Formats: sequence, structure tokens, C-alpha cells
Amino acid sequence: MNQQLGISLHNVGVDYITKYNFKKVQLCHKFSGAKEITSLLKLNKKHPIKVVYHAPVFHQADPTSTYYLNSNTRLRNATFDILEVNLKMAQSLPTDYVIVHFTSKDIDEKIDDKGLLKLAKESLERLNGLSKKYNIPIYLEYNGYNDRFYDPDKWIDLIKGLDNLGICLDTGHLAIACKLHDMDYFKTLRKLLPRIKSMHLWNTRGLDDINKFGHIPVHPSQSTEDGWIDIEKTLKEVLYYNYDTSVVFEPDFKYKDKLYAKEGIDWINNMIYDIKGFRENSMEVK
Repeated sequence: MNQQLGISLHNVGVDYITKYNFKKVQLCHKFSGAKEITSLLKLNKKHPIKVVYHAPVFHQADPTSTYYLNSNTRLRNATFDILEVNLKMAQSLPTDYVIVHFTSKDIDEKIDDKGLLKLAKESLERLNGLSKKYNIPIYLEYNGYNDRFYDPDKWIDLIKGLDNLGICLDTGHLAIACKLHDMDYFKTLRKLLPRIKSMHLWNTRGLDDINKFGHIPVHPSQSTEDGWIDIEKTLKEVLYYNYDTSVVFEPDFKYKDKLYAKEGIDWINNMIYDIKGFRENSMEVK
């Protein structure tokens, strides 16, 4: 398995990691029990891995509800306190980077847009400081579910100069954001490219799919004519821009079985090797 490929542990478990020789795993709140963490540590001794730490893993029931953009100081500080506890835990693991949900569906309506941007800038500077303190990069998972904070230009502008921060491109969330706000998928992707450091890879045809099936595994049979995201083009755009981008599968198995998902994993793995070969040949020609 290509070393930059990883998979979220919560639906597959550690045996799946060794069976298919993954070198990178994503840890999230759905895989956070004492037995699960112990199994991860035991795995690392026999089969060295890198951890993608999708915070908060601990001390928060719903990790998608964050208050980085809330004017309530108590709520905002609590969100940072929980993150700091998680960063300490991440430090004790072979963590490659941390991912956070910077925005929440319920952004504070008590402040105007100017106040929201000011708060966003302050919180991002604070996140950048924590990243430096713990020596772990922090990547913000892009989504556009809130109509006050979806503009990709705004995201890029706000993290300008904050070198410890980057963007995690989530293919499904990007597709939904584009549908909600009438944006072109690939134009939006290209705006985010300069700061994309990691990817969450899954597919969807829309909100109905998400409600029924969650994160559908990527698969070569999925056609854009049927409403699927063009995963091959997405991956090529990202990796031709920055080949070192980390790619993490986030599959649920409600749509089809694990064999379907494995066929998609093999497809992506082979595609990355093809991209690598193309890049190396291009550099030799130069």
C-alpha cells in the first residue's frame, strides 16, 4: 500500500490495517475506547504506523459541534481547552497531523459578518499557536454547511501567513458545499489547492445519499453521468499540485460491502503509483 494512503479506523479495526498493509490510520471519536487505543498501540509496535488524529477524539460527545467562531468566551475557551487535551494525547502517539472542524452548522448569529471574520482570525491565530506549541500541524476540514462561512477565498485569505495550518479537503463535503452554494466543484477545488495538505476520500451523489448511506466508498464504477464526484480527476488535480498530500479513506459500509470498498482502495492505490511514475518521467525529461 502506498505510504501516503490511510484509512479511518472506526469501521475497519486494526486487523484490516495489517491485512492490507496500511501505513497510516485515522483516529476519531468513534475509535476512542481504552481497548481500542491499546490495540492501536500494540499495532504500532508490530506494524509501525502514522496517525491522523481527527480531533476531538476525547471529551466531546459531538465533535462536529465546535465553538471557535462563537462570541461566547466560555464556549470558545472550552473548545480550545478540549483541543489542548487532545493535542497532548496526540503527542503521545505517532501523530502525523491533527484535523479539526473549524466551523459548525450553528455559527453565532449574535455577531455581524465583520465580527465573525475578526473572531475567525483570532481563533486561527490561536490554533496556529497551539500547533507550534505541540509541534503538530493542524489542518482545518473544509465544509460549507453554514451560509456565513463557506467562501473558499475567505478560508484561504484567513490562514494566509499561518504556516502551521493547512486545509483538509473532504471530497464529499466539498461536493455538498458546491451544491448548496451554487459553486463549481473544480473551480472551488483549485482555489483551495495552495493550502490543501490532506484529503478525506469518499463519494456521494448528494444529501440523500449521505442520509441513507453515510460516506460511500470510492469505486471506479462511479460515473459523473450518474451524479458521482469525479474522484480520479480530483485526486490528479490535488497530487499534481502537491504530491505529498496525505490521502485518507473515510468509508462507511451501508451502500455496499467491504469488497466494494477494497476494489476502490486498490484503484486509488494504483492511480497514485501511476501519478508518481508520470511525475518522475516528467522530471527526467526536464
